[in-house]
Amino acid sequence: MATVPESTFDGAAAIFAEHAKTLRGYIRYQVEQRTLHSLLGPAPLRILDVGGGSGIDAAWLASLGYYVTIIEPSSEQQEYAQRRFNFFLNDEQRPRIRTVLGTVDDTDEHELASYDVVLIHGVAMLQPNPQQFISGALRYAKSGALISLLEKGYYGTEARLIRQVKPKKLQELHLKRWMNSSIGIPVYSFKPEELEAMLLTAGALVEQWYGVRIATEDVDQRVADLDPKEVASIVDAEFEQGHDPAIRALGQMLHFIARKK
Repeated sequence: MATVPESTFDGAAAIFAEHAKTLRGYIRYQVEQRTLHSLLGPAPLRILDVGGGSGIDAAWLASLGYYVTIIEPSSEQQEYAQRRFNFFLNDEQRPRIRTVLGTVDDTDEHELASYDVVLIHGVAMLQPNPQQFISGALRYAKSGALISLLEKGYYGTEARLIRQVKPKKLQELHLKRWMNSSIGIPVYSFKPEELEAMLLTAGALVEQWYGVRIATEDVDQRVADLDPKEVASIVDAEFEQGHDPAIRALGQMLHFIARKK
């Protein structure tokens, strides 16, 4: 796997925040969280959210009674996260979240092998060396910890570029596997067997995986502009399609659930 230079995320927080308001962004979080909710043990658990961004997953988990540590290298993203926590969480829930400005290399060594759950959602695909990043993050997982890895899918990306008639982008995907995103950040698209191999190398065994966002990748409407019943129906359909073994590899993202050995 080729490596790419370090990316800068300055100025990207607002773009990520707007994406989460679209149907595409909303589906990602709804499908991912529905699966996690069925797998998480009873609260309280200690959860490490690596590259937690604007805190969408952390706020949801804290509202359920879990304790979350977010590692995030962007101070801008942390500011967005704090606004979210102040708005959506109450005085009892907010203290369950701790934020660390930096990377997995900056976390206290005393926290190694101390977390019950480790989330790596949409982060390894942005790293120059995804395997090194995943292995570094999993050092903080206890033996038997739940690992949630959500990254860009190769076959879904390929199908989208064919559908959108973008031959140059398609060639770039085939030759390099790295593509510049809409905000200019290089993104790697993984095949399912690559993610499974990376988790195994990092010391985790895959229990299940599924695709996220198969049929609605080209829909950029804001959730607020759609009928809530229609949105709920779309999420249900995406959840079912993503868990269908026949088409799950076509997800724009692939969600792997594993256990630390």
